[in-house]
Amino acid sequence: MKKISLLCFCYSCGIWAAPAATVLARWTFEVNPPPDAIDRAELGPVEADEGQGQAYGFHAAATADYSTPGGNGSANSLSSNSWRPGDYYEFRLATLQWEDIVVTWDQARTSTGPGAFNFEYSTDGVTYVAFTTGYTVPVNAAPQAWSSSVRQPLFGFSADLSGLAEVEHAAELRLRLRQMESGLLATGASRVDNFVVTAETAATAVPEPSAAALGAVAVAAWLLRRRR
Repeated sequence: MKKISLLCFCYSCGIWAAPAATVLARWTFEVNPPPDAIDRAELGPVEADEGQGQAYGFHAAATADYSTPGGNGSANSLSSNSWRPGDYYEFRLATLQWEDIVVTWDQARTSTGPGAFNFEYSTDGVTYVAFTTGYTVPVNAAPQAWSSSVRQPLFGFSADLSGLAEVEHAAELRLRLRQMESGLLATGASRVDNFVVTAETAATAVPEPSAAALGAVAVAAWLLRRRR
């Protein structure tokens, strides 16, 4: 009786634990690793390891090399060199029926690789909005260098897009890590790993007070009938 009464009270007050966020797409480059590519401007599509989505790479220079060295706590990552301003990694997926989008990823660079990036999004593939500008990517070096066995939190980034209605229910959401630094050496590299997009459905939202009150009344009526 106490447990049911507590449940009724929590529902009537709108105190309701929502289910954990759902992974829409995850790239660790292990299940679907891209092939190493030499002297190539573009890479992709690379299918997500979990969920549905595609990853791409773009460089203005046709001399870029793509590879899959060890990741940050995983076997593979996606790495490339020959970075110029405007080059990017891009991840595409649908967010239909989904809300409260959150993105997390790991990113590192060599000592001569690009250190300044923007995190951008687009729902039409034409106009990109910079959600985060000029974030700094750490150098992949000891004592916190990447390895396949241990994830280093230093290299973790996140973008909470839950307040942006335009990225919800999108037929195709594009997420870019765009390089913004000039004067780099061609051998300088940047790698990305554990790129994850999560969301919640509208059905997991906390009930409105009016709806919660109706639910509480219904439960109370049922309990009353049980006692008779």
